[in-house]
Amino acid sequence: FAIAAALSSKKLINFHYSNLYFNHHLNPTMVKNVNHHKYRFNGYLNIGDKWDGDKKQVQKMLSSKIEVIDI
Repeated sequence: FAIAAALSSKKLINFHYSNLYFNHHLNPTMVKNVNHHKYRFNGYLNIGDKWDGDKKQVQKMLSSKIEVIDI
């Protein structure tokens, strides 16, 4: 939803997003004429990981130990 909203916005200046997206689908690179701010989350969930919602995955998702890196 966020990428579709960004594509339709005429007032968007800065677009913040993670490196977790598919190139063959709606993705942040399709948003033009804005300042792109891309981030990587070390120690977080990965694309393709099966979501079981178990205690370990939930703790990982909510952890304050996730390292956020500006790419």
